Amino acid sequence: MCNQWSYCQFIGCVILQWGVLVNPLLSASFQGLGQIVGLPGGNSPAAISDDGTTIVGGATGIAAQNAFLWSQSTGIHSLGFVDVPKQTEATAVSADGGVVVGYSFRWTAETGITNLPATFGGNFARGVSDDGSIIVGTLQGPNLDIMAYRTGTGSLGHLGGGYSMAYGVSGDGSVVVGGAGGLYQTEAYRWTVETGMQSLRPATPGGSQGSTALAVSGDGLVIVGVAEFSAPHEVAFRWTEATGLVPIDDHGPEANGSAALAVNGDGSVAVGYMDSSIRVASIWDETHGMRDLNDVLVNDFNLDLAGWSLSAATGISADGLVITGMGRSPSGESEGWIAIIDEPNPVPVFGDLDHDGFVGINDLNIILTNWNQFVPPGDILGDVAGVGGTGPDGYIGIDDLNVVLGNWNAGVPPSDNSVPEPTVSILVGLYGLIALQYDRRGKHH
Repeated sequence: MCNQWSYCQFIGCVILQWGVLVNPLLSASFQGLGQIVGLPGGNSPAAISDDGTTIVGGATGIAAQNAFLWSQSTGIHSLGFVDVPKQTEATAVSADGGVVVGYSFRWTAETGITNLPATFGGNFARGVSDDGSIIVGTLQGPNLDIMAYRTGTGSLGHLGGGYSMAYGVSGDGSVVVGGAGGLYQTEAYRWTVETGMQSLRPATPGGSQGSTALAVSGDGLVIVGVAEFSAPHEVAFRWTEATGLVPIDDHGPEANGSAALAVNGDGSVAVGYMDSSIRVASIWDETHGMRDLNDVLVNDFNLDLAGWSLSAATGISADGLVITGMGRSPSGESEGWIAIIDEPNPVPVFGDLDHDGFVGINDLNIILTNWNQFVPPGDILGDVAGVGGTGPDGYIGIDDLNVVLGNWNAGVPPSDNSVPEPTVSILVGLYGLIALQYDRRGKHH
């Protein structure tokens, strides 16, 4: 038996700490980005790097707009200013977080914040390729005309209406998307060197009346944005060459509009917002359709959003597992956030000692391995109950065994669990042998 501060208890503490680090319950997480000192107006993330490590956006002060960068290691901080004093906003970031672009600037850790070259004047960068070499956005011409541009190409033209804007670019920089003036309204477009600017407006009657493409997948094959399919609300759309431009908001006439603001690398997940009585962050995939991201994080991933209200999701990593956006923090401030949804967290099951979402043979093995031992209180070593069903008491005995057997087969069996679960009769026999040994030794209290 282990005495206090004995070698085996020390090993138990090490195992306990290791168990916390690898606990699958911690695979999903949520946190606010914090605030920049001196900028009390809050912050709004605009994009996240493909690898999910870097978030960029704008932070507001009393008389200033600061571009910011956030990472887990550095926290949130300002990127500084260019020629226009106290007015910068970051809108896009390269795949590894090394290049940031925004209102009239480009930033790297080596160069700091520098002016973007502009042929005519105003230059608002909206997107950047994976390696940071190709930037797309909007140029203001000498006659105050607005034109979409791309590094190395210049103006991308328009669709007959005299103006265009670029909002997104594929990973290799070959596909640009945005909105351009058509004959009667703004139309979503897709541009490549080979095809030029092509409208995504459906050719069939009753199609979209006006639309803007806001993002494109890394492979350039899926485009998302917002379109007016029926007055008076605009709703989120998704486009592929096979489907054309189709709405992905299925909430019916009671909805007050929605938008898809970002899409992951292969186009399988889109995020944005949807309006009903209030605006909430949304997430879409083909299996589930469009859902309230607040509900998804709480119900599917068991994350604690107490006091938070997520109003829009503005960025998603290439693998679709890291999301950022805007919201209201528990203190009432406008604050960005990051949610990691590596895999759905299993709903906690009493008696699930190995935290795989199922009470079975592995949990029983933990009890038997540590039987009759004093251990640090906590279920990683099997200590789930004390006398009369109270909480962990630092001893592995009959009370802990009762919890496991009483919840046997509860939860969802892991798909990779190839060990057959023992039958009820075997468990009853095993329980009898353990109980007999327990009676002979006498209770430890």
